[in-house]
Amino acid sequence: MSKLSRGLSFGRSASLHRGVGLEDDDGGEVRTVAPATSVGEGKREGSSVGGEIVVTELTMDLIDGYVKCHNDGFGSKVCCLCCPVATNQGDTLRYYTENPDRLQFCGVAVRKSDPLTPLGQVQIAPFPLQDKNSLHKVKPGETYVEEISVSAGARGLGIGTKLLQWAEDTARKAGSNHMTLGVLNGNPAQRLYERVGYRVIECDDAIEKCCACFFVTLFVGRPYGLCDPHWGAVDMRKDLP
Repeated sequence: MSKLSRGLSFGRSASLHRGVGLEDDDGGEVRTVAPATSVGEGKREGSSVGGEIVVTELTMDLIDGYVKCHNDGFGSKVCCLCCPVATNQGDTLRYYTENPDRLQFCGVAVRKSDPLTPLGQVQIAPFPLQDKNSLHKVKPGETYVEEISVSAGARGLGIGTKLLQWAEDTARKAGSNHMTLGVLNGNPAQRLYERVGYRVIECDDAIEKCCACFFVTLFVGRPYGLCDPHWGAVDMRKDLP
């Protein structure tokens, strides 16, 4: 793949990787050995979300709640400066009806007391599956985090950390030895990724950096594009023990 092609692919995938609502996540360190599909979460003062929170696979009966959670997390964000990132129930239902094998790789966080109301979601693509948006080429041994978001009313409860734990556990079961994701420079979610063990994949190629910056500007514009001192995006990786 040429430097130009790599830069364009890198810029597009990082621009559209969705790490939303994770800036207030305070779930602590990831426990990479113990399964992370059932995690106790005490109710916090001033929060509308309490009780035990579990992360489970997406099922067709959760599609409606999943779509609401997704759109609540992304709010008014747009792609290509004009296209809403929000999805709709019909398109999502159609996609998973045609691709039922992808359901097991989408995790949703719910309260045990309210299992039909997702509070957050994460989508991954373990090799040989590929990114559903065709923006990232998943390689052998890799699991790519396509998107992750937490509903506005459920932030600050450590749900983002729990979703990443579930993603890692699922990736191991799929035979992966490392995780990757792309994140915009300036996105507060990067702090969470670093805290749980992700590290920036250094890129010293100026051409690739410029191409990535161009596509970040094209897809999401300010403040993440050329007008921001933190211009561009980075790929991140975490090895799985």
